[in-house]
Amino acid sequence: MNQVTGLQVPHFQAHLTPEQQFWLARFSGDTRYAYAVARVRGWERALLGPVHYTRLLETPDWQSLLHALQAQLGYRELTGIREPTAVAEIVFRQFRQRMDELMAMFVHRRLRQTLMGFQAFDRLKTQGEGAAKSASGGEPHFGALQEAEKEIQNWRRNGRPQAHIELLAETLQFRFLIQGLRASGLPFLQTLARLWADVLAIHLILRWQWWKGEGSPWEYLPAEGFLDRRQLSRLVENPAQATEQYLKYSPYAGMLRQGVAALRSHASLWGVEQAAHQLLSRLFSLTRYTAFGPEPLVAYWWFYRQQYFNLNLILHGRLAGLTPKSIKPRLRLPYEQARLST
Repeated sequence: MNQVTGLQVPHFQAHLTPEQQFWLARFSGDTRYAYAVARVRGWERALLGPVHYTRLLETPDWQSLLHALQAQLGYRELTGIREPTAVAEIVFRQFRQRMDELMAMFVHRRLRQTLMGFQAFDRLKTQGEGAAKSASGGEPHFGALQEAEKEIQNWRRNGRPQAHIELLAETLQFRFLIQGLRASGLPFLQTLARLWADVLAIHLILRWQWWKGEGSPWEYLPAEGFLDRRQLSRLVENPAQATEQYLKYSPYAGMLRQGVAALRSHASLWGVEQAAHQLLSRLFSLTRYTAFGPEPLVAYWWFYRQQYFNLNLILHGRLAGLTPKSIKPRLRLPYEQARLST
């Protein structure tokens, strides 16, 4: 029994990595994706790495930053552009174009719909209650968006803080993704979905412990993970150290240590989210040695989203006058770094 929480400690083989513990390297080998995987491998070589981000951060002024972006990404549309909003629109347009190209290569229709639906949920976090209206009623994720909007409206009517509402929207978005990956029938993605459900649960616990709030969105959390949800729910009432001790022999121990350390040193939750994304990036990078199947496409989808997040963070951070030192720790793990760390 765990001396801090009084809960039964989950059984894991502590010396194994997540990929060894859960036998993650089980790929479909679907030869219908041979051309798509070859194309994605070419795209991967163009993903930005740590050196590129350092160059972007160290540019002395806004115009130098634009020149660096144009040189590293090849965005010809940036020539002569000076307005920050126009730059953000160009970066977003390039992101959407690449996502459209990627989605068109999926043979598995349900998997393509899941990833497209996850992206539609991005609108839920930015547009709020207008997200479902901007989606077509014929899209498979339309119903899920409508239900999510109803839940968010209920929380807002009950006077919940905006931070709690944003957490609910994020939880619903990832629940949609996890359920779609579980339904894919592909062993790697199904196992990854269960790991993702655990990561989301741990992230949720640490956030709620930090906020010391009531009525967390626990009931919306997917139950497909490896960890016992009934026991995890009891951790919400305990300090973060209890969660760290409860899972110190699990594959999530490193993520927890990093997240809890960030809470202590920075008194901020961004380190928790950063640690979760780093773990998931390392797991996605396991697809680098497979030549067939949709798994490398899903991995590229993840890493390209991380790159888009990083570019937005750098652009808006520099505009806000933040120093490179304050921006750099918040950057998501790039493909090159994740590949070398597994």
